[in-house]
Amino acid sequence: MSDKSDVKGRDFVNRVFGLGRERGVSVRVDTERGKGSHVTVYYGSRFTILQGRRKDIGPGLLSAMIRQPGLDRSDFRRNRKEELTMRFTYPARLQRTGVDEIVVSFRDLPECLTSGTDEAEALFEAADALEEAIAGRMNRTDVIPAPSPRRAGEHLVAAPAETAAKAALWVALRESGTSRVALAAHLGIDEKAVRRMLDPCHRSSANRIHKALRALSRDLVVETRAA
Repeated sequence: MSDKSDVKGRDFVNRVFGLGRERGVSVRVDTERGKGSHVTVYYGSRFTILQGRRKDIGPGLLSAMIRQPGLDRSDFRRNRKEELTMRFTYPARLQRTGVDEIVVSFRDLPECLTSGTDEAEALFEAADALEEAIAGRMNRTDVIPAPSPRRAGEHLVAAPAETAAKAALWVALRESGTSRVALAAHLGIDEKAVRRMLDPCHRSSANRIHKALRALSRDLVVETRAA
């Protein structure tokens, strides 16, 4: 996001949501007040008012809006592509606590704890626990944080592909401010179908989720890495 040229309201919203993911801060956009285009963007307990997602924000107004939620100009000097990239592979710490117990914990998801009798079993259980943690945050509408960089000694654990795809759609829908009804209308499907795509317990095709993400100007990208 440039310091000199005007930016769109949607760019501001996307960056605030990105910061919330990175820092585990709750972010929401309140569109139920007033009758015009203005909305309230909450970052934790602090907030600012946005003139509209499609309107340009001049540098003076942008500086004032950044200060109101307690953010800094440097927080907005990021590459737009980087802002919109969301991965669901998290660093996990494995700690041996007994002869037959290795406890797994995730810095980014404190509630996500599990264990195994050896490293292989612990990592297998970690993937299952990670899936449950992400699904729980979706159901509770909690922040799904961006993964932190891996530290020495940590293992990377990836969420199952379908869970990652559903979480990506959940994040994109939330950050875009688009309602499920509006997304369904854009895709020409029933709103129930969108709800199923966002339901961690319901099987959904990757192709359908990809189409929904494309409608929100996102892409679903599958990556492989060495185990």
